[in-house]
Amino acid sequence: MKSHIASLAGALVSLTLASCGGSAATTGGSASAAASQPAGSLAQIVDAANKEGSVVIWGQYPLDSDVPKVQEAFNVRFKTNIKIQTVSISAPEAQTRMMAEAQGNRFDWDVFPNFGSESLPDLTDRGILAKVDWAPFQKELPDVSDAAGAVPAEFKGGALNFYDGGYGFFFNRDQMKAADMPKQWTDLADPKYRGKFAASSFGYPFNYLSVSPDWGPTKTEQLVRQVAANKPLLQGSASQLVDIVSRGEVPMGVSDFASILDGIGKSKPIQAVVPDVVPGDHRYTVIAAKAPHPNAARLYAAWEVSEGMKVYLELRQASRFSSPTSPVATLIKQSNPAAKIVYPASLADIKAQAAFLKPAAGILTGTN
Repeated sequence: MKSHIASLAGALVSLTLASCGGSAATTGGSASAAASQPAGSLAQIVDAANKEGSVVIWGQYPLDSDVPKVQEAFNVRFKTNIKIQTVSISAPEAQTRMMAEAQGNRFDWDVFPNFGSESLPDLTDRGILAKVDWAPFQKELPDVSDAAGAVPAEFKGGALNFYDGGYGFFFNRDQMKAADMPKQWTDLADPKYRGKFAASSFGYPFNYLSVSPDWGPTKTEQLVRQVAANKPLLQGSASQLVDIVSRGEVPMGVSDFASILDGIGKSKPIQAVVPDVVPGDHRYTVIAAKAPHPNAARLYAAWEVSEGMKVYLELRQASRFSSPTSPVATLIKQSNPAAKIVYPASLADIKAQAAFLKPAAGILTGTN
C-alpha cells in the first residue's frame, strides 16, 4: 500500500428516479421493464407505494428479527399494507453486487440504509443511485430536511443521513477490566494485546482515522500494519464483532458504538470504552436508480430517517449525533468528553478515506 493514497477519479452524475410500471416487481426481477415517473405529492406517493405493495431493503437495517416491528410502524403511519423484504448483506458486499448487476441493467433492490461515505462517489459515478426530490416529504416529516441537509453538496438528493457511526473499543466484562483496556488507538499495537481483540476485515475504522489532521494516511498505515502484526480476529460485520466478544472468543474488540450499545441493551456482557479519537462517518440511506418499487422506496427512506428513527433507536441504538437523544453522543460526552470526533469533512476526505479502505483491508487480511 502506498503511503500517499490516490483519490478516486470520475465526475458525479446527475440521476433521475425511474420506476417499473404496473404491479409490484418481485425480488430477482429486471429493471428493463417499461418505466414511469414516480408520483409527485406525498398523498400520491403513499397511494402509489401501497399499490406497489413491497419495498426490498438490502443491508442490516432492519435485521430479519426486527422486520415485523418496523413494518407495522411504517404501515400504521401511512395506513398502507406494504411488505418489507430484506436481504442481509454488508455494505462492501452490497456495493460489489450492485455494481456487477447494474452492468446488466439489473436492479433487484430498492433501498440500502447504511452506506458509509466512501461508497457514494463510485455508486453515483456509475449511475446506480437515484436522485430524489425530498420536498414532498418535508411538511409532514420535517426531520427529512435534517437528514437531507447533512449530505455533502456533491451528493444532494442522492442520499439521506440515516444515522452517525463512531468507533471505539469494547470488552467482555467477564474476561477483562476497564483499567486493562486500550485508551488510545496506538495502544492496539501493544504486544500485550496480541490475539486478544477482534476487528473488521474490511479495514474500518482506520480509513476514517486516516483523514484526521492528527493522523493522516502515513501514520494510520503504520498503525494498521502494527495492528495486523498483533493478529486480531477478523470479522465481516459489526454484529459479528459484538457477538464473538460477547461469547468470549476474544476478550475485546473494535466496533461502532451503536452496535456496542445495541449489544449492551440486549444484556450482552460487554462494556464500551471511548478512546482519545472517535473516528466515524455518517451512514447514508440510498435508493436504486431503477428501483423496482420507487414510490415505496422513497416513502420508506423518508420515514426511516424521520419518524422511523424512534423505532430504530429502540431496536439498534441508531441515531444522528445532532439528535438530543443520541445514545452514542451521550456516551462520548459522559465517558470521555475530551475525545475528538473525526468525520470526513469534504469530498476530498471522502475520496481519501475510500481509497485507504481496500489497501487497509489487504494489510489486515494478509493479501496486501
